[in-house]
Amino acid sequence: MLQTSDMREIILRGIVRANMRHVAWTKNHWVSDYGAEGLIQVLIAEEIYEAGGGDLGVFLEPNVSEFCDEIEAKSLVDVDIKPAFRPDICTYTRGDKVPHIIEVKRRWEKGPIAQDVIRCANFVSILKNMGLEATYCAIFLHDDGARDRGHKKAFFQRVDEEPIAAKKRVEELLQDWAREVLQTSNSDHSGVRIRAEVGREYGFELKSDWPTEDWMEGAECELFRWRPATIEFSRRDTD
Repeated sequence: MLQTSDMREIILRGIVRANMRHVAWTKNHWVSDYGAEGLIQVLIAEEIYEAGGGDLGVFLEPNVSEFCDEIEAKSLVDVDIKPAFRPDICTYTRGDKVPHIIEVKRRWEKGPIAQDVIRCANFVSILKNMGLEATYCAIFLHDDGARDRGHKKAFFQRVDEEPIAAKKRVEELLQDWAREVLQTSNSDHSGVRIRAEVGREYGFELKSDWPTEDWMEGAECELFRWRPATIEFSRRDTD
């Protein structure tokens, strides 16, 4: 069985593969540009399936009602998660347990990601009879320079930072933000542990064999950066 720490790295690998494949297919465009969230889902699912070595199955967008009992289903409804809600990715075992739930976002948008953060924490708090070990928000982080007005630069290495220090700072930034989101929700999440992990940074290389578009003219494309990220939610009582 995959360990929780394995899942974080697997999710990061899936995000990286998705963007690299999208850039190759589209000749210069990131997976964040054209709503290709499904590609991230599929490649994360493929990474999980291959890493599981046959011990885990993978569902894309199953109904919540397929894997929780009546009591848990009612508790989910109380926090606005209906039986027909479909998480992006779920893993399952031969014993019909669901150890992992993953929500995927193709770009950093605080509102939608905040909703996923709250749902992930509620899943961890409520779904205790189905073998749930952890839930995850999988996020593609990117900085398009002037097009993003610089508000995403905090997710990347500063001029005066070492890569390891930058990684730690960004992970703490994501963790602190997720905690703030949960503090504003109406549920008690004191028993939920949060851990963020980000992968290495990548730059942007224009495909020289393909015509550039108008927005690329004069843009400082050499400053564009992206990286994978995931925020993990688990129960403190699993120590």
